Amino acid sequence: MSLSPIDPKDWIEPVERLWDEGLRPGDAPGWPALNELWSVVPGQLTVITGWPSSGKSEWLDAVLVNLTRAGWRHIMFSPENKPIELHIAKLC
Repeated sequence: MSLSPIDPKDWIEPVERLWDEGLRPGDAPGWPALNELWSVVPGQLTVITGWPSSGKSEWLDAVLVNLTRAGWRHIMFSPENKPIELHIAKLC
């Protein structure tokens, strides 16, 4: 497989458009103070970090519930939330 060379001139218009328009806003996570700073966009990666037992999974569950209301669908793997029926009850 050979890669084609990249010509920077081909990127002038897209970069200028991005500069003028900014990134497309995504869906709000659900808290007014946070909505102004961050939105969830398909194809972008968000990494959540913090101390153990600081509430990362609980917060992420709440974000996913809010995004579900906006029409998002999710697959979850949350080994710290067992038994599964308790995790489902918390989400409900």
